[in-house]
Amino acid sequence: MTGMDSSEALRVLVVDDQASARETVTDRLEVVSEDTGLSFDPDCYDSFEAAAAASRSREFDLAIVDLRDGQSDHIPGNDRGLQLFGTMKSWGFVPTVFYTAYASDIGAELRDLRFVRVVPKEHTEQLDVAVRDLIESGAVTAARDVKGAVRDELRNFMWSQADRPSDETPEDLRSQVFRRAAARLDRLAPEGATGAGPSRMYLVPPMSQDPECGAVLRDRDDEWWVVATPACDLVMRGGKRKAGFIRLLRAKPLEEMGIKHRNDVATGSKPRFFHLAAHGPIPELVVDLQHVRSEPCEWWSSTARGTIEATLDAPFAEALLVRYGQYAGRVGTPTLDKDRLGN
Repeated sequence: MTGMDSSEALRVLVVDDQASARETVTDRLEVVSEDTGLSFDPDCYDSFEAAAAASRSREFDLAIVDLRDGQSDHIPGNDRGLQLFGTMKSWGFVPTVFYTAYASDIGAELRDLRFVRVVPKEHTEQLDVAVRDLIESGAVTAARDVKGAVRDELRNFMWSQADRPSDETPEDLRSQVFRRAAARLDRLAPEGATGAGPSRMYLVPPMSQDPECGAVLRDRDDEWWVVATPACDLVMRGGKRKAGFIRLLRAKPLEEMGIKHRNDVATGSKPRFFHLAAHGPIPELVVDLQHVRSEPCEWWSSTARGTIEATLDAPFAEALLVRYGQYAGRVGTPTLDKDRLGN
């Protein structure tokens, strides 16, 4: 199940002012434990205030919380569980199950969150399913691994330091720590036995809406483009970017291409095309290295630009840039008469 170490108990925050409800939650966790081999370490609280204090001092892998306590059950809008959820969101990430008699009062904006589940108390059996869903999503494993990797790298690197290099500034140290943490996390990124999945190609959603090499843009006409300007030309200097223009490569949905070009993409026989896998909001695309446009850097801040849906991750952004450079810089030569060769 998502590579979870069954010997390490999952820390679960349980919040409900009713002892019977807390007991029900722990009983259902035992059922999930028996079925999956995972172990749980529930930390139960009868008040939202105590739970909020605990959430600041202890790391939890999962939260199962009520929406209201006995004092606010009949006061619409006085949702202590939502306040606790907001507190937890403000400092970190904990997949959350709302286990409440007022499930219908939880709006779509919360229900639509990928790592939130809502279980009515009259359907206790759904609690097992909700807990399983969140664990099997990989969110619990990912959050725990990221926190552990960053903590380990920070500890190992900082305690290995002896004398400070004479030319090092505080900014240099921060940069070194950040880059080491990023490298550690990159090495932890799992890949299947047959290779990485399509998600490995992208950062979705993008890290920012700023222009960067490999940004995948959907414009207002619903056309797809990929930024092919080198990162060094997009650096801000004195309030301006080094490049005056941003180069964009057209990316067409594979299904809109003709049979011949689709075969060229499938066989990889034409360096003109660069294939982008489908993932999330990105359909299966083919970048056409012949279809190029340039826009002034000021255009990037205009509403005409559209939306950055994703960014190509390393090394795919670099691979696209190299392919484009090779294709644009190729030199054709005259065809020699074979009958005259060697004479």
